[in-house]
Amino acid sequence: MTTNLSECMNNVLKRTRNLPISSLVQATYYRVTAKFEERGTQAQAMMTSGTFKVDLEKRWCDCGEFEALHYPCSHVISACSFIHCDYMMYVSSKYTLQCIFDVYKEEFQAIPLQSYWPEYNGIELCHNPAMRKYPKGRPQSTRIHTEIDQREKNTHPKRCGLCRNEGHSKNKCPYRTDTPNRN
Repeated sequence: MTTNLSECMNNVLKRTRNLPISSLVQATYYRVTAKFEERGTQAQAMMTSGTFKVDLEKRWCDCGEFEALHYPCSHVISACSFIHCDYMMYVSSKYTLQCIFDVYKEEFQAIPLQSYWPEYNGIELCHNPAMRKYPKGRPQSTRIHTEIDQREKNTHPKRCGLCRNEGHSKNKCPYRTDTPNRN
């Protein structure tokens, strides 16, 4: 899960971000429309149901936030307020400062010099370079090519940059005076 809005949008629009601008706008429009319809039907279903059910003994709420986060949602706080109960008693102990300090109180053991390590006599493992997550070099584009990406055939043949003759490049030009120094 990303917290940065631009990272989130890049993740949602991964397949469309390399498209031309008109296609990108159109794809964004359709995705946002679909998401609004989905969220609208969810909100409508919640509104027609009337109220959210809260069970404080089982630490449960219809919205699902109370069970997922182990932290009181707005419905639990409202229910606690209605029965004159402190909602802080339903906050998980994992959210206390003492628990957070306990996580960071452990120290890393210093790694001894490699000469002090015991001799290893097991099997030797070798990595499979084909299974690398990010191979070396320029990343391959996931762009979906459209008709705008097709090139027209060039009717003019390529010419040398020095003598302007066809059939060779300036690196292999027979009229080139300076020869590159290859040491």
